[in-house]
Amino acid sequence: ALTGTIPTNVGHLSLLKYVYLHKNSLSGTIPLAKLGTLSSLHRLHLEGNELTMGNNSSISRNEPLCALRFQNVLDDLVVDCKAPDGQPQLAEVPCSCCTSCFESRDP
Repeated sequence: ALTGTIPTNVGHLSLLKYVYLHKNSLSGTIPLAKLGTLSSLHRLHLEGNELTMGNNSSISRNEPLCALRFQNVLDDLVVDCKAPDGQPQLAEVPCSCCTSCFESRDP
């Protein structure tokens, strides 16, 4: 399993198309602004980790990642955005434009 954080310099990988980092032990903040600059990104799977939003409360419609979704560039955006027991306040990564939501791990 991979551990650590998603490096912020991921935004320099401009030709990156597929990111499958699901079911690892990654932690820290999802670098939304950097990932949102990847204009060739088709699939981003981050579910099954210990990732959080940091200062952002959610992946909202005005985030660059959602813009890629609405421009039909990013086909799959999957994070831990389904809260356990249907309690939305417990979702690790609330997301308004994800294609699939997996249940967050217990806090």
